[in-house]
Amino acid sequence: MTAAASHDRITAPYRAGIDGKTYQLEPLRKALLMPRVGLFIADDVGLGKTLESELILREMLLRERIRRAVPHRLGPAGLVHFWPISG
Repeated sequence: MTAAASHDRITAPYRAGIDGKTYQLEPLRKALLMPRVGLFIADDVGLGKTLESELILREMLLRERIRRAVPHRLGPAGLVHFWPISG
């Protein structure tokens, strides 16, 4: 069990050096309560959906709840090519 898995504190944003907004941690909090994470993150442009999803993935990896993940990005076909996959 990793150090992150041994307690309930969220560590992903701090380990990544991210100074996010409080509302950007809400999807992560919800994900931690789910036995199997399945979230649809949708809001206005520029509010941090990519950051929110990557924080969830990082926290789950740190807690050893997942070994790998395949994030899906959905949107209008004309915009999808603007979204690089982080890796």
